[in-house]
Amino acid sequence: MAANRSRFSVDCRRSLPVVLFFARLLLASLLITSSAAPLSAAAASGQTDAAAVAPVVGEYVLAEVLIGWQAGTAAATGWPAPARAAQTPGTTEYQSAVQTIAARTGLRVLEAHLGYAAARLAVPAGQEQAEIARLVKLPGVRYAELNYIARAAVVPSDPLYSQQWNMARVNAPAAWDLTTGSNSVIVAVIDSGIDSGHAEFTGRLLVGPGSGAHDFIAGDDYPIDDFGHGTHVAGILAAGINGVGVVGLAPHVRILPLKVLDSQGNGTYDNIVAAINWAADWSVNFPHPGDPNARVRVINLSLGGFAPSQPLQDAVSHAISQGIVVVAAAGNCGQVCQGAVNPDYYPAACSGVLAVGATDRSDNWASSYSAYKSYVALSAPGGIDTDPILSTLPYAIASTGYGYEYGTSMAAPLVSGAAALAWSLWPAAAPAQISAMLTASADKVPLNDAVCAYDNIALQHSPCFGYGRLNALRVARSAYPPSLRPAFTQPVFLFDPNEAVAQRTYTDALLNPSERVATWQATVISGAQWFSSVPDGMTGPTPSTYSTPGILSLTAQRGQLQPGIYTGVVQVRSVFPPGLAANFNITATLVISSLLYHVYSPVLAK
Repeated sequence: MAANRSRFSVDCRRSLPVVLFFARLLLASLLITSSAAPLSAAAASGQTDAAAVAPVVGEYVLAEVLIGWQAGTAAATGWPAPARAAQTPGTTEYQSAVQTIAARTGLRVLEAHLGYAAARLAVPAGQEQAEIARLVKLPGVRYAELNYIARAAVVPSDPLYSQQWNMARVNAPAAWDLTTGSNSVIVAVIDSGIDSGHAEFTGRLLVGPGSGAHDFIAGDDYPIDDFGHGTHVAGILAAGINGVGVVGLAPHVRILPLKVLDSQGNGTYDNIVAAINWAADWSVNFPHPGDPNARVRVINLSLGGFAPSQPLQDAVSHAISQGIVVVAAAGNCGQVCQGAVNPDYYPAACSGVLAVGATDRSDNWASSYSAYKSYVALSAPGGIDTDPILSTLPYAIASTGYGYEYGTSMAAPLVSGAAALAWSLWPAAAPAQISAMLTASADKVPLNDAVCAYDNIALQHSPCFGYGRLNALRVARSAYPPSLRPAFTQPVFLFDPNEAVAQRTYTDALLNPSERVATWQATVISGAQWFSSVPDGMTGPTPSTYSTPGILSLTAQRGQLQPGIYTGVVQVRSVFPPGLAANFNITATLVISSLLYHVYSPVLAK
């Protein structure tokens, strides 16, 4: 609920590179001139591991892989030949090529690029790397890889973004570098309707017959917002990055408007229950053939009443059973409402709902209104009367289309937006996993009021803040698909045969962009007489997350080796989660040469 509304008017540092340059120069010359130096069999023959899968190095499109084949070679027999003229879908040649690619790969072809012997294939979400490992082994395949995403670093150019302190407080800009949401993720906003003509929602608002949008008061499919509350809530959640006005936390998800509040902001439980059930069954009753993955994933309820209700609980439970996270405002009765101090508020108090309290710009509890209850799951910026939240308003209410409001109604859509970002990154997650992710990743904030003291010390739960204040970046990190890649390039160990040092160790991290754990094992498969790793093949799986990368130590021992160049290989294989297939080799080079002394000495003497 909105607590109020006001209108908007709107040089040792230099010597190190020199040393490294000479070391690389020496290594290059040794590799060229030392033809008798010991090398691994694979390196000597030029062989590569055809089944090796490149580590994940960025954000990618889920459920898709790219493939290319060796056009015009004997190995490519059976694959479509390059044909620019056959590029147009619908032609006989194109359809024939698609059928051939599908038959060779066993996968559905999303798009064929016959002009350069490539295609985009559909794979089960979460099995991208496993399918790549299979595809690269097929005869004639030149490459198989993830469909990575390239985008400009997200710093919205929307002119009013600088006034949206709530987005900065929940770390939204950093979260947008990971995802801005998926068009397949739909959030049902059960409220007073949404201004369908507002520029901030162009192309992402489900409107009109057949879309699933509905007005439960008028009984039609045009949920016009004649109160302004629903449009304001929707803007916080999903206003677009479009160079206009403001930005929502999940600017690329779609919104399903369901109107249950009238022009005075009042509604009935009956309509609210009907709307929750309507949203829960949306994907069945309103299928979208153009986007079979489209689902209502989140329901936002910035409203409520003081009476418990079994039908309301039943509707919430049904929505959760359909794979939906239900988010509700905790209410604005932290002081007195209808003669009661801090009464229970529904549907926030319903079992399974993520109830959201409100904070101000400085992470203080919004004590003038925000409810404090044992069922508050987490908090988010809702503003206060002297520092409210800027968002969208219907043009009929504010000619500029923007205005300020404050309340737990303004906090709830931030949590809904964060849930939508999580669903976008992890579509296979269960509602309980998304909810746990939201609460576990929340920031602990100072308990600035006696009533906010932990009511569960072990779980660090506060009736004012829940498990903490929303952190959208940590939510996105927690949902991001796990992967592994080495932080280092190929390590080089340099020894002078005349020096006393007989062992050197190189330690670095195996990076995982996700807070979802990935475990791995390392095994030396070449050069074991001088090369070792910790952990090794006898050690159990090692965990790695974004905040706690796994550590891999590589050690070279000179021993009795003669001067020359030696190569060693450690193989890193993923153990968990199943299907990650983040397997790669790290090649290390050992150089033993008395020339090292002569190269380094004059450089270090300068």
